[in-house]
Amino acid sequence: MNLLALIVALLTFCIAVVACIFAFLSWRRSVSASKRHFHLSRYPDNPVLSPLPFSEWELAGTFNPAAFLDDDGKVHLLYRAIGGDGISRIGHASSSDGLHFDDRSMYPVYEPIPGYGMPDAARATGPTKYCPSFYTS
Repeated sequence: MNLLALIVALLTFCIAVVACIFAFLSWRRSVSASKRHFHLSRYPDNPVLSPLPFSEWELAGTFNPAAFLDDDGKVHLLYRAIGGDGISRIGHASSSDGLHFDDRSMYPVYEPIPGYGMPDAARATGPTKYCPSFYTS
């Protein structure tokens, strides 16, 4: 390849990179301008989500939610739940106003299984059963 072809290829590449950067910055500016102004405040009637007494997989506690707003204006929570067995699971709840979460999953949306996030009972060290007073948060 001769030197002139190499220079032309390099210059074309640089122009393409600069064009991509400008396109990204323009897109980012338009997205952030529309979502830049919002106000957060603590809800005085906390907690917005409490454990359900009849739901074994979230009986001991519900906490650490991550919230997001979908395109239809509905607020979704993914939250950590601890069951009576001491295993953490992920639950889902949704709300139309972001304060009253009446629509909750009956089952966890994620739970560990042995070998994939949960230790094998035969090789586990530490307590052999869940003790809420030992694992307080």
